Amino acid sequence: MDYDPQKNLCQTEISRITERYYHFTSKKILFIVALCLLIVISIGIAASTGSADVSFGDVYVSILSKIFPNEAESSWVVDTCLWKLRFPRIFMGLFAGIALGTAGTATQGTLKNPLADPYMLGIASAAGFGAAIAIIFGTGIFAGKYLVVGNAFFFSLIAAAIIIAIAEKKGGSAEAMVLTGIAVMFFFQALTTFVEYFAEAEAVKGAMFWMVGDLGKARWEDFWFVIPITGILVPVLIWKS
Repeated sequence: MDYDPQKNLCQTEISRITERYYHFTSKKILFIVALCLLIVISIGIAASTGSADVSFGDVYVSILSKIFPNEAESSWVVDTCLWKLRFPRIFMGLFAGIALGTAGTATQGTLKNPLADPYMLGIASAAGFGAAIAIIFGTGIFAGKYLVVGNAFFFSLIAAAIIIAIAEKKGGSAEAMVLTGIAVMFFFQALTTFVEYFAEAEAVKGAMFWMVGDLGKARWEDFWFVIPITGILVPVLIWKS
């Protein structure tokens, strides 16, 4: 059998690349597992922090009592404090963090720019402007309890459409999208400042609180809208990556 040094070299290189790939993959898996454990611990710390007397262990006993009611028992005061007040806020913050992190990662991967995110592209500024319009003037595309969120989402779509349309005329490059996004960001920031300048102080305060972020009003009823979006879009983006 003839010895082919070129073929042997290729096989050796493939083996090295495969070994590096599995090593890198195992490191990522360990990192994800560590983050999941950190999330579980963080939930316990967050839920046990507050004016009510709830210990770190009481948090997990309360969770286990819901899963295994015959094996674990929690007090009514602890359950009421956690399941009606603290857990909705904590898990809403968790889902919001997952959504924001995924959006930032998708933006950076698409534009091949580690600094790109919805804020730099002006999408967040457009959403803030839409929310400010709804809070200050009480009008928007949607009505009811989704007035502010719906208006913010609508204006974020407008910003995304503007960025895509202008970037396509400039060749559709990542640089064109980032530069267009920065221009859109300053444009909607200026509009928001202009609207807030002529608004009442309480309305401006409400708009600023919304832009900063507030989980105080989070309820379990709000998750029917959050979970499907996060549960569908995040796996799809991970799969497409």
